[in-house]
Amino acid sequence: MRMKKSYSRVIVLVVFWSVLHGSLNLASAGDQKVFVLVYHSFLGNSRYPSDISLQELTLQLDFLSKNGFHFVSFSDLLKGHLPGLKNILIALDDGNQSVYMVYKEVFKPLHIHPLLAIYPNIIGKKEYALTWEQLKYLSDEGCDIAAHGYYHLLLNQKLFEEDKRAFLKEIYLSKQALEKRLNVKVTAFVYPNGVRSDITKKTVKDAGYRYAFTVVWGPVFCPLNENRNPYELPRYMVYQNNWAMISNSILKMP
Repeated sequence: MRMKKSYSRVIVLVVFWSVLHGSLNLASAGDQKVFVLVYHSFLGNSRYPSDISLQELTLQLDFLSKNGFHFVSFSDLLKGHLPGLKNILIALDDGNQSVYMVYKEVFKPLHIHPLLAIYPNIIGKKEYALTWEQLKYLSDEGCDIAAHGYYHLLLNQKLFEEDKRAFLKEIYLSKQALEKRLNVKVTAFVYPNGVRSDITKKTVKDAGYRYAFTVVWGPVFCPLNENRNPYELPRYMVYQNNWAMISNSILKMP
């Protein structure tokens, strides 16, 4: 009996010494954070606040790198394979044609694989949008795909009550179309403009999505089950005039 007590004391002392000297990593789950930055297009058109110039984007990415941030993919986040406590996930919403050019010229050389939130109705149909061939290329390159509605409708309680069929189509058909055309598994949904309600979150879950993103500021914790609600994961929407606020918020986050 005395030997068991002595052995237990030794184990406690070894663990205490290891933690004190940093030889054991006992960081609690959720210590790792990812800040999701959302972009739309990269033409620098001043008429559209969410249209960021190539120069602005390059400066922002350089700022993040110099301040010790690592760029991760959504797949990294799913696996919990993060290089440290300061991580950035780039998300590109909608499917603008400029995304294809910027991926090749900026993101690919930096080994950045953005999460592409796509609403299929414009793909291959609108001049300003990606083609299915371009989107397949980006997917094959390692860019993860999320559904972003089918027509990009606002998924609130009002739409559910007034046109339930349209409401369900936004959530179900977008997933089906992306999975069929790209031969990928779509597990994440991105609420158009961040709009959602209780019935939206329930329907997204029922449709087979495991996660959903909105536009409330804050970090996403890793592993993902450490987040308070996996169907309301936060993101920072980048506009032409708010980078100073976003960068200050991220840098000050404990």
